[in-house]
Amino acid sequence: MNISSLLLTIVGFLVVVYILSYVFNGKKTLSNFASATTELVVPPTSLPSGTTVNFTYSIWIYVDDWTYRYGQEKIIFSRGSAAGLLALSLAPTENDLHVTMAVTDDQPFDTVVPNIPIQKWTNLIVSLNTRTLDIYVNGKLVRTSVLPGMPKLDPTTDLNLTPKGGFSGYTSRFNYWSDTVNPQEAWNIYKSGPGGNMFSSFFNQYKIQFNFLKGDNVQASLTI
Repeated sequence: MNISSLLLTIVGFLVVVYILSYVFNGKKTLSNFASATTELVVPPTSLPSGTTVNFTYSIWIYVDDWTYRYGQEKIIFSRGSAAGLLALSLAPTENDLHVTMAVTDDQPFDTVVPNIPIQKWTNLIVSLNTRTLDIYVNGKLVRTSVLPGMPKLDPTTDLNLTPKGGFSGYTSRFNYWSDTVNPQEAWNIYKSGPGGNMFSSFFNQYKIQFNFLKGDNVQASLTI
């Protein structure tokens, strides 16, 4: 086998492994790099439901001007209405994150994570496991809440990314899983970064090493 054929075989193998890892990890990419002042509507068909109420959303945000829409709620994304709501938003005047979810109790559940970084890329993850809601900021678990009732989510509704003017800045790598994630998985998501190259996170995780042997002794090594 010549060098060209060998390289083509290696590239083909990497592509197949990447596709298989993408299919079986259950991730659904809803949006890549986008302006946060422009609304994107994601239809329910792009949000496959699992066998439980569990889910995970991960999104990167970059807020470049806090004076934009100052005094108004700045929605990062929301899905549904009061009867079946999930929403992430930035507070009207403070750089606080509000996570709101409808539950079987009368009032929607709302929790606040203060001091979300601005003017830098920040990763936000919300992950639901039955009634336990975990919130991660930059790969670190910052809030765990037990909902006062069972979550009420309407799987037939659209998801709206940065509606009503959103915020001044950008979003990137908005992903959805129909299951919960653990702290190590959340950290891995954060470490993959906000970049939109679909192969970047894969090649950060997997390497191929070639060893050149003379007999049973390694004479040289090449890692790609």
